[in-house]
This record gives sequence, C-alpha cells and structure tokens, in this order.
Amino acid sequence: MRASVAAVAVGVLVACSLAGCSSPTEVGDLSWGDCGSDVPAPADATVSHACGELVVPRDWARPDDGRTFTLRLLRVRSSEQHDRIGSLLINPGGPGGSGIDIAAGVSSGQSFASEELLERFDVIGLDLRGTGRSEPITCITDAQLDRESALVADPIERVDVDARLALQKEIAADCAKTYGEDLKLFSTRQIARDLDALRAALGEAKLSYLGVSYGTYLGAVYAQLFPDNVRAMVLDGAIDPTVGYGTVAAQESQVRGYEHAFDEFAAWCERSDCPLSPDPRTQVTAILEQAGTSPAAATDGREATPSVVLSAIAGGLRAPQWQAMAEALDDVRDGDPSAVFQWADVIAERDTTGHYGPFYRAQRATLCADTGDRPSPERVLEIQREWRGRHPLSGGVLAMGLLACASWPAPADTAPATPPTGLPPTLVIGSRHDPATPYADTAKLAAFLGDGNVVTWEGQGHVALGRSLCVTEVANAYLTDLTLPEKGLVCAADE
Repeated sequence: MRASVAAVAVGVLVACSLAGCSSPTEVGDLSWGDCGSDVPAPADATVSHACGELVVPRDWARPDDGRTFTLRLLRVRSSEQHDRIGSLLINPGGPGGSGIDIAAGVSSGQSFASEELLERFDVIGLDLRGTGRSEPITCITDAQLDRESALVADPIERVDVDARLALQKEIAADCAKTYGEDLKLFSTRQIARDLDALRAALGEAKLSYLGVSYGTYLGAVYAQLFPDNVRAMVLDGAIDPTVGYGTVAAQESQVRGYEHAFDEFAAWCERSDCPLSPDPRTQVTAILEQAGTSPAAATDGREATPSVVLSAIAGGLRAPQWQAMAEALDDVRDGDPSAVFQWADVIAERDTTGHYGPFYRAQRATLCADTGDRPSPERVLEIQREWRGRHPLSGGVLAMGLLACASWPAPADTAPATPPTGLPPTLVIGSRHDPATPYADTAKLAAFLGDGNVVTWEGQGHVALGRSLCVTEVANAYLTDLTLPEKGLVCAADE
C-alpha cells in the first residue's frame, strides 16, 4: 500500500478474554485512499478500487498494551450498484492467500467471487495479519525455502530425517528471534477478531462473508466467537472445525483427499490420450523414485526432487489440469523439469528471481499457532510409516509436514470447538473430488454450524465457486436475498 492511504485509529477496544467474549468490537472510521500501482486497475470501467488500512491490537487479549498490527485491504465497488446490501468480505484461504489480490480479480472473472455480486455489495479483500501487505512474516528466508524443497520428501535413512529436523529447528530459532512469543498472535482466533473489527469499521451491523478452503475454518471460528454478528456465510471447501487446522487428523484427512483425487486422475488417464497410461499410479511412482535417485536439473541448477514433483501433482489435481500435469510428469521423466517447476513455483509463490511470496511463511505461522497437536519427531516417524502403508503416493511425504511445528517456539492459541448458538443458516459447499479439502468434511462443518445447508458439486479440483455456474448462482442467491436452495442440492460436474 502507498503512504497516501491513511491509517485508521482504533477507538475503544474491547478488553476481554479471547475464550468467551462475543461483544461487538468498537473501532474508529476506516479511511480509504488511492491504491497507486500496488493493485492493478480494474478491467471494467464501471468498477473502482480503493485501498485502506485498519490498525488492530497485536494481541486481542491485551488490547490496551499499545502494540498493533496494520492491516491492508481493498474495496471493489461498481458504479452500477443498486439496492445496496453492504459489504461482502471474501477470503481465499491458505492461510496466507491475499484477500486484496483475489478481490482485485472480481471484476475480471479472476476470482471465486462472481462479478454479479458487485451489483449489490462492495467486495472487501483483507490481507490477514502476517500475510500479503499486512506486515507479512519475515523470519523464513528464500534460501531456507529452497533448501526445504530440496530435502528428501519421504526419508527412510536417518541422516535424511535429521537434515529435515535440523532445518525446522533453524527456522524455528530464527522465528523465535524475530517474534518471540508473538508467534502465537498469528492464530485464527486472533484473525477472527480482526474480521470483527473490520466489520465494525465498515459500519456493518452484521457480517456477510464468503470464504473458501482455510477461509471456511476462519468462518467457523468467527461464528463461534460472534454468532450474533453474522448476516450470511457461504463456505466452500470445508475444514472440519472439530478436528482443527494443522492437527494430525486434519493432515491425514487431506492425505486421503489427494489419494482419492489421484485415483480420479488415473481413471481419466486410462481412458484418455494420456502419456502416463497404462497404469498411471505405477508410472508416477517410478517417476518419483527417479526424482529421488537422479533428479532432472533445471537451467537455474535446481533439481526436480520428489518434493518438487509432488508439488506439481498437487497443483494439477487442485486446478484441475490433468492433461498438462500428465505432460509435465512425462517431460520430467525424459529429463526436462521446466513444466514441473512451473507448477511447483506457482504453488510456492516462487518467482523467476528465486524470491518467495509471503504465502508459505504466513501459512506456517498460522498453522503452528492453531495447533497444540505437535507430535514428537519419533511419533512423526511412526505416523510416516503408517501413512506410507495406507496412502502410498503422498502419505509419507505429508507426514513429514508434521515436523514443521514440532520445534515451533511459541505455544498454540487454541480453544475447544463449540458449536455456535444463534447463528443464522449457512451455506456449505463441497466438491465431490476435492483433493485439498475432502468432501467428507462438508457435512461435518454443516452439522457443527447447526443449520448448515450442504450443496454438492460433482466436479474435480479444489473448491467449486468459479468453476460451477450452478454453485455460483446458488451462492449468489443466498448472499444477496438469503434464499437457501433445496436441501441436498447436487450440481452436476458439467454445469
């Protein structure tokens, strides 16, 4: 954001425990300014962008200690707006995704939120604390992220396990030096209070919210803290709030999702013009083994390790762009890793200069702040063996991800998940074959929220909004008119 954007002074802040206070958060007025070159101009001449700043307490449990975060946000408004409802806050998940960037894409069709929503709402994209333009996490270096990518993805030898442990301890020590116990302040519970401060600053009595992926978990936490402050909530790509985010159970749920999605890809590959047929699973397993023993080198010297190849597979399953993914895997088998690195670098937000965006740094900070379920390295190795047997493609690799928080130097900021009372009906959307947020969690989130209405999309890829016209129309109808679909609505994959 540019300096011309005025910071917002926080007024009377609620001094109460994060555990149980649901009273409104009082803040000063939001000030808006020109975005300058920081945000691309809208493609539609009838749409305008305004950038703002909101100052919030660094720790909502101690709002009067004088320490703050400055949060940046974007407002997207149409001059053709009519029958205005108010503001709609959208969150792209992650955690670590930029709300500003996803809101900037609304008017050009580059967002999960449809352009039609601008007819009734100002669309608001907020970069959460520690992400994007809102004081992003800085304690993890580009070199450390490159080293992490080069590690043995599913190590068997103890020397490779120790190398991963050493890097995680190094990162933890660097973050402790930079932030100390403030690392716990990047939790979803703190972020949810930021959302309520923003709601109040926008002058909205009730929150209208559209969240995908991790944004569904953020929505569920907000609903627990502020059920009376919700007008409408649409959640796509559910995370089960009773399991939490970043726990062992949550990680295995995601492993199951990726294995199922890969089976769907493999079935498609067998019946299509796919370079990995016949028997795609066996061929991909061989490609991963080759990447472990003799990885193909890119022109910049990086090697396409199994971690890189699996990142490309994850990207292809989430997109979903199966043909392009299959061709990239075929290329790396033949010694050309360029397409695999393109996939992996997009997932990691790594640019051509070797600089990583804030996504993974913010994701790790919130992941570790949200979970007290931090198994010891010895237990992680047991889980690795168990998951490798149950989920042969990605189980061992994602088990190693549990080490990211094993040495984290700050306590978690958690509370038992308690179903909200007084919450209005919500809309919970699930994609039948979602790799990252498995469909089974859709009904669990809906049940937790009490009156969650489930909409199922029979398609592939991560989240349905922006992919299914049927789902988009249902979501828009609920957000604008509070009209709920018929119970158990199923949208076909080709809609």
